[in-house]
Amino acid sequence: MSVFSALSLSQSFIYENPSITKLAVYLSSLQKGFATATVESIESKRRELFKLVEKYTLHFPAFSGSIQQMHNEQVVLLTGATDSLGSNILAHLISRPEVTRIYSMSRPYSTGISVKERHIIAFKRESLDIGLLEDLKVILMDGNAASPGFKIDRVLYDQTADSVTHIIHNAWRVNFNVSVSSFESNIKSVRNFIDLSLSDTRSNPAHLIFISSVGVLRNSREHKLMPERYQLQPDNAIGMGYGESKWVSEEIIRRASEITPLRSTIIRCGQMTGG
Repeated sequence: MSVFSALSLSQSFIYENPSITKLAVYLSSLQKGFATATVESIESKRRELFKLVEKYTLHFPAFSGSIQQMHNEQVVLLTGATDSLGSNILAHLISRPEVTRIYSMSRPYSTGISVKERHIIAFKRESLDIGLLEDLKVILMDGNAASPGFKIDRVLYDQTADSVTHIIHNAWRVNFNVSVSSFESNIKSVRNFIDLSLSDTRSNPAHLIFISSVGVLRNSREHKLMPERYQLQPDNAIGMGYGESKWVSEEIIRRASEITPLRSTIIRCGQMTGG
């Protein structure tokens, strides 16, 4: 009977192989002496990532608007406003006079804490003025970005879809151990926001701003400042499910921007400090 050295098992191996079959293949590979054994080769990981991209780039809406000149007034849909970055983004948006309405959508908590209480807690944590949340242009709502219609009131959804000029998608699961498949609901939310931007009730597509991660560059061999390329090869991100999910989402947005009138911006954030 073979004994596996603790040194031969990475701390994340059980998350990287989230099924009995994958665990069995992984352990079998170790037993046969492959010191750097992984269940999936780089090539099979590429296939997995591109499969997700293909799944969520099928049949983009045919935008029927006229692409009119944009007005100065901005209506913003923001996700993830109860985390550190999101709450600071929200405070900044509230202070901007050209932003006339802000829909701040957060996932509901099972603990029963209201959406407003969660925003207040976040603002206090970040030493932000909680009085800003009383501004009448701020609409706080519980919703699920991965679900059709976001599981919000239909009238509110239609109102949002008709009026929003900018979508800032900041909400994302933060777990550096689990595999990319565990982020599929997050990836699905990206497609939902693309569809919202291109909905047939609009005269202009909403500008989709996606908060990505420097994790998409984790394997970059360029030991210098990286050029701001929109398109990256998946190999740059392979090795951590979180970064892989961000790469998949970037690629979905890139393809949508190429074949539809979608306007998009990718922001690759790193570690945040201060407060």
